[in-house]
Amino acid sequence: MLRELYKNILFNLISRELYNMKNDWIFYSLIAMICIALHSLIHKYILIYNIQNPNISLAITFFIIGIISLFYLCLNIQTIQNIIKNKNSTIIFSLSLFLAVIILFINIAISKAFSKSSNICYCNLIINSSIILVLLFSHFLFKESLNFKTLLGIIISFLGLSIVIYYSNK
Repeated sequence: MLRELYKNILFNLISRELYNMKNDWIFYSLIAMICIALHSLIHKYILIYNIQNPNISLAITFFIIGIISLFYLCLNIQTIQNIIKNKNSTIIFSLSLFLAVIILFINIAISKAFSKSSNICYCNLIINSSIILVLLFSHFLFKESLNFKTLLGIIISFLGLSIVIYYSNK
C-alpha cells in the first residue's frame, strides 16, 4: 500500500515536471541517458562479435549515420540555405567539423577502452565523469555559476572515481 502510494506520488511529480515547458530539458536528458547506455551496450556487443576489426564496425556505423544525415539535410534545404547566409556560417561549419572529429575520436577511444577493460561500467564511470570538466569549462566559457558546494561535489566525485579505479584492478 505504502509502496503503491509512493510510486503514484513519484510518477505524478515526475510527469508534472516533464510536461512543464521550462523543464522539458529533463525529459530530453533522460532520453539521452538511455541512448548513451544503449550506445555502450551495443558498442560492447559489436566488440564481442567483431573483435578483430572494431574500427571497421565504427566506419560502417558512421557511414549509416552519414546516409541518415544526408537524407535529413535533403529534407531541410531551406534551413541549410539560411545557415549558409548567416554571418556566422564559417564558425558554425568549423565547429561542426571539429565536433565530428571529436565524436569519431570518442568512439575510437571507447572501443579501445571497452576491449581492454574487464567491466564496461568502469569505463563508463570514467567517461561520464566528463560532467566535471563540462562544469568547470562552462564556468569559464559561459559564465555559469560555480559555488563552494559544487566544488566540494567535484572533489568528492574525483575521490569516488579514484576509489573505483584503484579497486577495479584488485
